[in-house]
Amino acid sequence: MSISVRQLTQPTDDETRDATRVLHEAFERKYFLPALGGDQSLVEPFLLAHVKATVIGGELYVAELPGTPGIVGVALWFGPGQKFLSGNEQRDAGWNQTMNVLDTACQNWWDNFLSLADTVPERLYGPGQQQASYHLQTFGVLPQHQKKGYGTALMSAVEEKAKLTSSDVVLETMGEAAVPIYKKLGFEVLGPEVIKTPRGEANAYCFRKRTGK
Repeated sequence: MSISVRQLTQPTDDETRDATRVLHEAFERKYFLPALGGDQSLVEPFLLAHVKATVIGGELYVAELPGTPGIVGVALWFGPGQKFLSGNEQRDAGWNQTMNVLDTACQNWWDNFLSLADTVPERLYGPGQQQASYHLQTFGVLPQHQKKGYGTALMSAVEEKAKLTSSDVVLETMGEAAVPIYKKLGFEVLGPEVIKTPRGEANAYCFRKRTGK
């Protein structure tokens, strides 16, 4: 069967919860866990905040297997002119509520991280280029469905959309593990730049694919 990818423009509460659950399992229930003070109970609400912010100001895509109910892959995208946490409505959809229960050290780390999330791409892509592109905030596939093409399908769906306006497709990661993956998918690797994390220093990479320039 072919892989089905669709954009959820007005997801139901059940679809929003399912998308969050997929990301939660894809990241082994540890998404940014150290930066959440090691509090496991905050991880899923934090991911829900990402999904809700994307519904408000970005583009939520899901991958499904035709004939099989349920979402198996999720991608959170922000198209040209869109930005993660660009306004109060996005922040009040769960982000602020998570930040408010963290200790001061974690809050300060997130403030610094969000600043780096702006400044590092500005240096590596060029001024204004991240927001002029299709930007992948995060994506994940259920562990039992990984390495079956769902992740590639979630990327390809937006790359085809980007080609219509000759927009770049960009994303950022920390650490070395993802570098060969995105190189294989045809992305140019930019960086690394060293940033501080709750577990010490890490290499931050930017990836760019030009779709029609």
